[in-house]
Amino acid sequence: MEAARNEVWNAVDPSRKKNSRLGLRVTAAAAALLLLSAGFYFYHRVKTPVITPVLVKTGIPLDFKPGRNVATLTLSDGKIVGLGNSAIGPIGDQGAIAVEKQKDGFITYHDRSREKNDRVEAVNNTLTTPRGGEYHLKLSDGTEVWLNAASSITFPVKFNGAGERVVAVKGEAYFEVAHRDGQTFKVITGNQQITVLGTHFNVKAYDDDQLLKPHCCREAWISKILVRAKPYC
Repeated sequence: MEAARNEVWNAVDPSRKKNSRLGLRVTAAAAALLLLSAGFYFYHRVKTPVITPVLVKTGIPLDFKPGRNVATLTLSDGKIVGLGNSAIGPIGDQGAIAVEKQKDGFITYHDRSREKNDRVEAVNNTLTTPRGGEYHLKLSDGTEVWLNAASSITFPVKFNGAGERVVAVKGEAYFEVAHRDGQTFKVITGNQQITVLGTHFNVKAYDDDQLLKPHCCREAWISKILVRAKPYC
């Protein structure tokens, strides 16, 4: 039997013998590569951990959307009123001064001393905005203030008929000052002040940034230096 097999094999064309050997080698190499790939896949599937995304909270939630109309008002008796969701209408009385929240959300101070035949006490209120908040305020003399985020303004509930009108600011605020002949309006920050008669300007006075910017002034004093600009228009 073995002799017959050898005789048949010797009778085969040499080129066919060569191709047959090459085919066997290719098949063996392909099988080896397949086994190697399978081993690599299963090895890493076992050894490599499956990573599942996890939502992690920072622990510092945002209380509100940036730029939202949110603030607190501290009255002269120390009472703190939240203005974000408070109802429209009277907030409280400061003597003969009525404090009210208007339809568009801003706060006004209305002098009723003549109506009530009462005397207005010289008391201050403070409006404070948190991080990401802002608020619009109208003072008793008609001056309007837009308070930026993380800021505060302390002001009298009514300005006296004579002398300076004085407020104090921390953070950033934009003013549109009601003009009064002979009665200046002064904004005090940590180490600077601006004095005007009637104009609009921006005050930026955060703890790490002291900057006062008057715009379109009749005249203004910054740190006791007179600054003249274009007439108010």
